[in-house]
Amino acid sequence: MKSINKMLLIMFMFYAIPRLAYGDDAQINALRNRIEYLEKKVETMNQTLIKIMAILDSSSSVSRGQQSVAPDQLKWQDRQNWRRLRSGMSKGEVTDLLGEPDKISNFGSFEAWVYGDPIDGVVRFSSKEKLSSWDEP
Repeated sequence: MKSINKMLLIMFMFYAIPRLAYGDDAQINALRNRIEYLEKKVETMNQTLIKIMAILDSSSSVSRGQQSVAPDQLKWQDRQNWRRLRSGMSKGEVTDLLGEPDKISNFGSFEAWVYGDPIDGVVRFSSKEKLSSWDEP
């Protein structure tokens, strides 16, 4: 009886295990195909988004009085940008976050950048040209 059980077990191993393995390969291949499809879809959507953003950037501007201001120059109006400020940032890093200031005042030991007219927000740089403090709009 034991030899019959062993024989059945061996037959099962030779028959079933390769079939299970091939079944897994089929599932893996199906998943790989799905991933490739989704990656192509995402790339297409990214390209479309880039084109739309380029169109919006080239055609949009926000009017402020008589002066036309590009959206990039209004970064300072987004409070999230102010909350990304960190002490010790360089002037370039601050400009990347908030855009160019409307006015710059030098007080010897520090420099103040003013955003908005009248004053809405201010950033101050130490004599080492590192961000030392700021007041959000």
